[in-house]
Amino acid sequence: SGKTTLVKIISGLITNFEGEIYIDNILIKDNNLLRKSAFLVQQNSNVIDESIYENITFETYKSKKNKKFQHSISNTNLLNLYEDIEDTKLGSSGSTLSGGEKQRIALARMFYNLKDIIIFDEATNSLDQDNEKLILKNLYKLKKNRIIVFISHDQRKVIEICKSIYKIQNQRIVKKK
Repeated sequence: SGKTTLVKIISGLITNFEGEIYIDNILIKDNNLLRKSAFLVQQNSNVIDESIYENITFETYKSKKNKKFQHSISNTNLLNLYEDIEDTKLGSSGSTLSGGEKQRIALARMFYNLKDIIIFDEATNSLDQDNEKLILKNLYKLKKNRIIVFISHDQRKVIEICKSIYKIQNQRIVKKK
């Protein structure tokens, strides 16, 4: 209990809270810094009625050769879907997509807009095992240059990529690993 609230505080979405946030023993006083530095991928992600490209980049379609875009869809196994429906609008709230496809689009946004702090709030729950494994493998490559917070009920999913594991217990954060 409290995990989602905690990640919303860390990502700068909630500003009215008691307590302090430290990163590398430095007190963070400016929530705008957190908002600019953090990318939050939630369990239920929003998809707009535009193309895959526009959903990931939030830009109008420019070029198939956009390397950042190609890298982001490759990291999330969206290349085939993109090639199949390249310019197709995805419907209201992504109604033309499965839950896993919507989630992979949200994860591709994260790879496209890499930030110093990446926060996953149950962000791989709607993925099949193969896609989850691929995305976690690609996430592992990012860990040395970023702070990654991974909220999950299933510790086995992230044990290999996490340096430390914490549990919220009796309204306190307790280190488990």
